[in-house]
Amino acid sequence: MSQEELVVYKRMPVWQHDTVPGGFLKRHNTKEGTWAQLKILRGSLQFALMDENGNITAEATYDTEHQPPRIEPQAWHQIVSMSPDIQCQLDFLCRPADYFTKKYDLTATHSEVVEAAEQVPVGRALDIGCGGGRNALYLARRGFAVDAWDWNGGSLANLQHIADAEGLKDVYLAEVDLNQVESLEFDGPYQFILSTVVLMFLHPAVIAPLMTRMQQETAPGGYNLIVSVMDSDDYPCRVPFPFRFQSGELKAFYADAGWEVLKYNENPGKLHRTDENGNRIEMRFATLLARKPD
Repeated sequence: MSQEELVVYKRMPVWQHDTVPGGFLKRHNTKEGTWAQLKILRGSLQFALMDENGNITAEATYDTEHQPPRIEPQAWHQIVSMSPDIQCQLDFLCRPADYFTKKYDLTATHSEVVEAAEQVPVGRALDIGCGGGRNALYLARRGFAVDAWDWNGGSLANLQHIADAEGLKDVYLAEVDLNQVESLEFDGPYQFILSTVVLMFLHPAVIAPLMTRMQQETAPGGYNLIVSVMDSDDYPCRVPFPFRFQSGELKAFYADAGWEVLKYNENPGKLHRTDENGNRIEMRFATLLARKPD
C-alpha cells in the first residue's frame, strides 16, 4: 500500500532519550490495520525487526538522513538502543476507511459504503439512520456534502463533535423518526442515498413508502445503497426485528422501478450484536446498489 493511501490518525509527542516509553524498548507489534512510522528529529537509534518468535530478521542504525522504515501491521519490532541526544516522533497510520474507527473508536465504515464510494461521483449524500456517523463521516472526508439522519440525539451530538474537530463543514444533521415517513423533509436531489443495517428496525408498513421517497429524492444518474437483514430458511432471523426482507424483495422493488441494479446479493453476514454465548449473530443480509436512470 502506497504512502498516499494511508492517513495519520494519531501523532505522539516528541520523545527524548528519557521519555521514550519503555514498551518501545521491548519487542512489540502494531495492531491489525495499523502502520507505524517513526521519524528521527535528532540523534540516532538502532532498530530491529523480528519474527513472532523473537528472532531478529533485520537490524540497522537510523538517523535524520536515514529514517526507519514504515512498520507494517502486526509486525514485531524493537528500539535496541538510542544516542543520548535522540529526539523522535511516532505516527500511527491506517486506511482511510478505518480513520474514524481508529481515532474515535467508531464502528468501522460499512464495507459496502467503502466499495460504493469508489464508483459514486462526489456530490450530495443522505445517510438514513446514520447512528454514530461511521458512514457519514467517511463520505464527508471524501468530499461529499452529507445530510445525516437519526433518531438518537446523543449519537448525533457526538457525530457533530467529531465533524467539528475534523473541520468537516458539509455535514448536516437532523433528528428524525423514520417511522413517520410522511413528515420526513427530504432536501434532494441527492447523488447518493444510503441506509445500512437500519430498515429492520422500522415498522413494515413504512418500508415501501420510505424506499419510494429515496428513489424520488435521488438525482437522475444517482445511486441508492441498502443493506438490511433478511429472513431465510437456512438463516432464520433469531432477533425480533420488526422488518426482514424476503428473498428477492429488495431487488424487485428497484428493478420494477426501472433502476439499474449494479449489485445485489443475499449473503450471510454477522451483526455486531452477540448471542448468549458471546458470538456475533449470523444471518443473511439483502445488499443492493442501484443506479437511477438518467
